[in-house]
Amino acid sequence: CDQTFETLDSDDSPCKCPVRTFKGWGGWWDIYSKWEDKCETKIKDKSDIISLAQANGFTELVNLLVPDRLDLVETLKSDNDGKGWTVFSPTDEAFEDLFASIPEDDPLTDTEIRKVLTYHVVADTVPASALEDEQEVITVNGATITIDLSSGVSIKDGTTDEAVVGPADVFASNGVVHVINKVLIPPGFRA
Repeated sequence: CDQTFETLDSDDSPCKCPVRTFKGWGGWWDIYSKWEDKCETKIKDKSDIISLAQANGFTELVNLLVPDRLDLVETLKSDNDGKGWTVFSPTDEAFEDLFASIPEDDPLTDTEIRKVLTYHVVADTVPASALEDEQEVITVNGATITIDLSSGVSIKDGTTDEAVVGPADVFASNGVVHVINKVLIPPGFRA
């Protein structure tokens, strides 16, 4: 196989490639094809970012996205004209911390949720190896986040608390997801 895919589960490989095998007997050669596991890398149910989130327990993120009241699902299912997407995906615990900090009598509106979620998306596929210290990255929201590599990988947002990245480089068919331990808050949010 000359296709390259990143692995989601290296122990289970459904990647099969046609291999030509030659057998000889009595001066005649029998050429036949069979399927063998010959791929250099493996793939497990490669899917778009939304399907990846649904399959891997990003419950709070999926609940905010599906049904598509924020008009983001089709966007994150697309390939962004071949460039893909990078999503900094907060854990369920990070979303729970955010929701606990919001007053019950003043819940987040769909517009506010959309601003927050688009602040987690970059309109390009950016693996962790391409990140640079103090790099400013423009998000789909229009605001920037700053990468901090001084001790591991973390992200500076519109607050004083940084989000720690890990695990990184969870690849989908249309981009990459980096898991973070905090919901990124855009500058001036609810100011």
